[in-house]
Amino acid sequence: MTWPRLSVTLTGLQQPGLCQSCSGAGDERWQEHDEHDRPEPIIVGLCRGCSGRLVERHPRLYRMLQKYEPWPGAMEICVDCRHREGTRCPLSKAQGGAGVKLTVPAFTKAIVCGSGPGRGMRNLYVAPVSACEQREPRA
Repeated sequence: MTWPRLSVTLTGLQQPGLCQSCSGAGDERWQEHDEHDRPEPIIVGLCRGCSGRLVERHPRLYRMLQKYEPWPGAMEICVDCRHREGTRCPLSKAQGGAGVKLTVPAFTKAIVCGSGPGRGMRNLYVAPVSACEQREPRA
């Protein structure tokens, strides 16, 4: 059985900073997983209210990205880039392209203890990406 995907069923605009459900300000980004709980290069933007209503009850696994976690196509710096397609950047390696070169401000390393999938060494991002070498503003 294939479960519905929020990236397909939500009708709002797919743009960094917007909620794909209500089209309001979206302050949360969620990485979608497949039916076997494997992460996919798909981001769904939601506001806090819609994420509380949709993600908890949704049968598919979603991982919330950190506020400043780099994800080409789904960052504020990408909003006016001509390469962006919704919340995707076709130039990034994770999404099938040759790759992008981002300027990522200093981050902190942390060890997360426990037995869940989030355990181990993690990067904690404290500021947004400040530049992308491949970024080209729309005309």
